[in-house]
Amino acid sequence: EKNKYVASFIGFFPSYNPQYSILVVIDSPEPEYYGSIVAAPVFKKIAQDIIHMKQIKPDRLNSKSRNFDYIRGGIESTSH
Repeated sequence: EKNKYVASFIGFFPSYNPQYSILVVIDSPEPEYYGSIVAAPVFKKIAQDIIHMKQIKPDRLNSKSRNFDYIRGGIESTSH
């Protein structure tokens, strides 16, 4: 159909030794249809639930000004 969309997002984690991959597909999302807006938050919630349930420790990337916890598909700043 015209003006119908499918939003998707795929990610994996932990980033340095991937153990999980998640594909989120949303059929006919409204009002937004970009995967980064409608599907990525679903990926994040599922990934966070798995991380909590499996007690997975975060990967770390240190820089001079910030530390980042990496979950592929989203970066959450943990700057101090």
